[in-house]
Amino acid sequence: MNIQQLKAANPIETMAARYATLHRAGANYKMLCPFHDDHHPSLSLHVGGDSISNAMPTEPEAM
Repeated sequence: MNIQQLKAANPIETMAARYATLHRAGANYKMLCPFHDDHHPSLSLHVGGDSISNAMPTEPEAM
């Protein structure tokens, strides 16, 4: 499996849903920020983003 196939098989919204509940916001999503005590969705998730690049700073052991 090459990097492009890996990215296609792991959409960013699937990965983000492991950390918090996603709420639709137009074509994208919003969620509570998992990095601080958040009470209102403040983290925007753009559909079509790259889950591999996003995982690198939060899950270095996965790389």
